[in-house]
This record gives sequence, structure tokens and C-alpha cells, in this order.
Amino acid sequence: MQGLARTGPIGARQTLEGKDTPLSRAWQTCQFRLYDETPHTFTTRDHFLAGIFVYESTEVPGYDRAATIAYLKGVKARLLWARSGKFGQFREVPLTRTKIQSYRLLPESGGRVLLVHHYAIFPAGSLAPGDYTWRLWLYDPIEGPTVYGGTVTIVNR
Repeated sequence: MQGLARTGPIGARQTLEGKDTPLSRAWQTCQFRLYDETPHTFTTRDHFLAGIFVYESTEVPGYDRAATIAYLKGVKARLLWARSGKFGQFREVPLTRTKIQSYRLLPESGGRVLLVHHYAIFPAGSLAPGDYTWRLWLYDPIEGPTVYGGTVTIVNR
């Protein structure tokens, strides 16, 4: 899972390019994005990652590396998690934040970018079977706060 957390942008690119690699398969089955409000299902035996990339293109006119790094350092994220139906019982799930990295994404995704990944890894068996609701509070120093939300179902296996 740590490998997927560190190389996620490559897995995403391989998936979008239609490549069938171990990393692209992990990208498709072992994680979900914290802006994707589509319901997701995992088993009690699955490890999975929940994450969000925040990035800025370095291929735009007037690009300023120092300003981009300051912007990415200013982005804050909080993940709240609860059993569905128990909204008063949300608990914060600590997110890991990678160092700022440079990646080449597809041209329509910004080409070369500076990127930071906020993520949580849920080990196999760490959640009991059932339905869960999550909320991501993302603070962007330019755009302000945004809240995303969705559901995850854990099934016995």
C-alpha cells in the first residue's frame, strides 16, 4: 500500500493509457479517491487506500516554483469517518501527506506537475463489515474550503 501511495500518479497514468500493469491493477482495485463520491465496496480481507492528489502544472506561462510550493504546503486535508447512520460519531482518520513531488501526467491533466498526496491506508480487517460514510474537508489557500463525501461498504470474505 505504501508503494501505491508513493507511485499513485504513475498508476493513474497507466490506467488512463489503458496499460495492464500490477500498478494499474492496484490503482483500479485497491484504492479510491477522496473526491470520487461513487460508493465503493471492499472485503474484510482487502487493504485499501483513500487519497487525494493536489497538484499544479509547471507548464503554464508565468510558472513560479516557489509560489507553487508555498501553495501546496498551504493545502490542508481532514478525513472524517463514521458508521453510516451515526453521523454524530464521526472520528478523524489521520492522513499521511507526501513530500512535494514532480510527476509527468497526461497532457490533459497538466503535463509536468508538482504534486502532494494526502492519504490514509486501511489495513485488512481494520473495519468491521457494514456501511461507512466519509467526509473530506479540503482547505485550499486560494479557493477556500471544499467538502467531499461518500460511502464505503465492507463485506465479509
